[in-house]
Amino acid sequence: MCHDEGGNHNGYGADPSFHILASKKILGNGPETAQVIDANTTLSPTRLTIKMDATFDEVICNSAFPHFPHKLKALKEMARVLKPGGRVVICHTKARETINNLHRSLGGVIAGDQIPPGSEMMGMLVAAGLTEIEIDEGHDYYLASGVKARYE
Repeated sequence: MCHDEGGNHNGYGADPSFHILASKKILGNGPETAQVIDANTTLSPTRLTIKMDATFDEVICNSAFPHFPHKLKALKEMARVLKPGGRVVICHTKARETINNLHRSLGGVIAGDQIPPGSEMMGMLVAAGLTEIEIDEGHDYYLASGVKARYE
């Protein structure tokens, strides 16, 4: 999410199912509608291929983080596209262990898709250049966040 010069909120989403969303007209066309970035064409293993440095006030990664094969690289990308003072939020609607147990029980390629333990997540958020880190492992949710330095 970012703000324009008029203070309006602009939402963006990176989604690999962009063409399906567009074909179903889920994206809408009003001024309050989120703009979706086609993740199949814009994401590379190491960098978004579009120039979006310091663009967003907030990056929210909802129920997707365990599925990134290179979690630290993903966090560094999220931090890169944040404006100074912007926040990264990693969230899930179930507890970390519930998600991890589910993925292990499903087996196959998803079995290793895990939310890291708190100390490992803390280390990755710090390595991504984030500060003011909070990790909240609730009974029925997971939330980790960090803020990009306001001054470099």
